[in-house]
Amino acid sequence: MKAAATIALKALPALACVSIVAAWFLLLRPASLGGPASYVIVAGRSMEPGLRLHDLAIVRKQDAYHAGDVIAFRVPEGEVIHRIVGGDAESGFVTKGDNNAEPDLWRPRPADIKGALWVRVPAGGRALEFVAQPVNAAILAGSVAAFWFLVGEEGKPGRRSAGGTGAPRDLHGPARWLRARRCRSSDFPQSGV
Repeated sequence: MKAAATIALKALPALACVSIVAAWFLLLRPASLGGPASYVIVAGRSMEPGLRLHDLAIVRKQDAYHAGDVIAFRVPEGEVIHRIVGGDAESGFVTKGDNNAEPDLWRPRPADIKGALWVRVPAGGRALEFVAQPVNAAILAGSVAAFWFLVGEEGKPGRRSAGGTGAPRDLHGPARWLRARRCRSSDFPQSGV
């Protein structure tokens, strides 16, 4: 019974990782990868107070759009995220920023629309912009890889052998290499000072 509980506890991290990846795949995978979501970083103040500068808006395609929906759509200059205030799918929707006095000149049709607002992540656009920079992404990936590489399951401090002798378990991989190269005082000649 105790062995089964131990096995179940060891399987929990793997199960959590699989669950997170499955949820991302089903709910948050970008449309560019065949998923249901698109990501829009708010670049202006036209939708304040609901959407603020540098917020991350996650939008999802809908079967139909209605007045009141906040939608992200393509325009010749890029992307816009505004609220539908009128119009229809056939002649084009009338949109307007919540913080704007007048409606937009554009009349997006369903083919132009990336999706309706599903989730807002306050200031999430800043984090996405940071990670999107190649140097920052490389540093982040390298840091995660180095941490994973250097602190493996077998290399965790305080782990003891199964025999109960109190001696540390045999280290594997990079932890073994690092331990083998630790400096000892006998490695350096003694000076007569």
